[in-house]
Amino acid sequence: MPKKGCARFNGGSGCDVDEIPFERVAFKKCHKGTYWDGKREGQECVVKEFKDGSVYDEYYFATELDVVDRTIAIVDEFNKANILGSTGKVKVNKPTIATGIGSITGLKCMAEPYIANFEKFNSNSGWVNPKGGVWCDAIQALSHFSFHITRGKYLLCDLQGGVYQDGFVLTDPIIMSQRGDQGPGDLGAEGIRRWFQKHRCSRYCRSSWATPGGRGTGRPANEHTVYSLQRRPSRFPMSGFEASYF
Repeated sequence: MPKKGCARFNGGSGCDVDEIPFERVAFKKCHKGTYWDGKREGQECVVKEFKDGSVYDEYYFATELDVVDRTIAIVDEFNKANILGSTGKVKVNKPTIATGIGSITGLKCMAEPYIANFEKFNSNSGWVNPKGGVWCDAIQALSHFSFHITRGKYLLCDLQGGVYQDGFVLTDPIIMSQRGDQGPGDLGAEGIRRWFQKHRCSRYCRSSWATPGGRGTGRPANEHTVYSLQRRPSRFPMSGFEASYF
């Protein structure tokens, strides 16, 4: 049994999937589907397929799941601290990896519960939704809290999902780290400094929470996720094949 906390699980072992994706983002295509069994039978889900060129790389799947697990640990601490009080709690969609769901024959993909009322509240470059209201303040505080609670090691950002009557559900988060090893959306220590350069503490932030030293380079904040070029740890080094040509 999954342990209780902020994780929002699939609750079904299979689903029917629409062949045509409803959204295409950087590395993924997103398909809507419907669970055919389990606790979520009849409910909608989302199946995310990595685009051609990245779908066979185990690195993407492993990194994505690691980021989600780290996000869940941070959000559990945030909820435990009762930062939002009566405003509600934050939950995190936890996807599962599957192969050949519906029309996505033979390809690895990730399935998770569908989120209604979808909104994006901040990005990894420091952009903040100007129409986000109280939940934007709450999510900005979650990002700041993540840096504080991890002693400056990580920053949880690029936060998006859905607002419900009793809380908020996150999906596809990005974690930026001092080492820059948390996937293609991790802009490293410089990205963290740049994000905080644009951050304005909300009503939910605490004056005692840590912030990074120094200032990032002045780049414009963008609503869309900014990606860094990533090496592929699962592949052979180029030098092993082409050393004689240099």
